[in-house]
Amino acid sequence: MTLANDSGLMSRSRMATTDHPEIAGLQIPRVSTIQASLQIGAGGTTVPLSISGTSAPTTNAIASGAAVIYLTEPAFVRAGATPVAVANGTDQPIPAETLLRIEFTPGHKLAFITAGGTGTAYITPDV
Repeated sequence: MTLANDSGLMSRSRMATTDHPEIAGLQIPRVSTIQASLQIGAGGTTVPLSISGTSAPTTNAIASGAAVIYLTEPAFVRAGATPVAVANGTDQPIPAETLLRIEFTPGHKLAFITAGGTGTAYITPDV
């Protein structure tokens, strides 16, 4: 079986063979990266927020209920009308240096807390 991608045929080096009994020998594409698209605006919408071992909420609510975030330090995040993030594992952990698109209830704020380090959360609300 041969699979095609947007630029033509996939090479054998990008293929894997499965041993699953129902589909044994089937050639399937290897997935080595995740691709995502971001809508890039005119700029000026990203808000930097200092984060540390104390919960830091965004000043304004995010009307769209979605944002792209980038953290310079691993942190935990909580969404809510008046959120207070905690670093005990009950809030969502977010890794550092990873661009993520997150969704939450429209009109809520986000709060971030680190496990002890300091850094910056860059928050770009969807418009």
